[in-house]
Amino acid sequence: MEYNRVNWEDSPSTNTPINAANLNNMDKGIADVAEAIQELQLNTIINSNLTVAASSFTTYTASGDLESEIVADYPYKADISIGGVTADYVATVTPSYAAAVLEILCPYNQTKAGYVRIYANEVPETDIVFRTVLCVKEA
Repeated sequence: MEYNRVNWEDSPSTNTPINAANLNNMDKGIADVAEAIQELQLNTIINSNLTVAASSFTTYTASGDLESEIVADYPYKADISIGGVTADYVATVTPSYAAAVLEILCPYNQTKAGYVRIYANEVPETDIVFRTVLCVKEA
């Protein structure tokens, strides 16, 4: 979606006439941006201020290549329930400052049907708050 600007000039210049070609160029640019925004909205799920109970963290058996690599350093997992998420999404998980300074959360996560799985190197002593969980569907 490339847009070529007209670079309008003030009157009395005749280099940028108000005509069908220039107006259609502008109209197409507006329509393309509106379509891109709608597609982004349809493929993005945002949740804020989600609390994961410390008791939600459990040990797990690795299922798949990513978990096999993670389990050695981060043997605990918890699932954050998020409606509409599938394995086709990529999640960006932002913990609260209090959770981040614990330095127990894995920088990687996985999206599954209906939830985002997070990993930790120990069971936290307190509940973990995530400021945002942003899930974007892969193209």
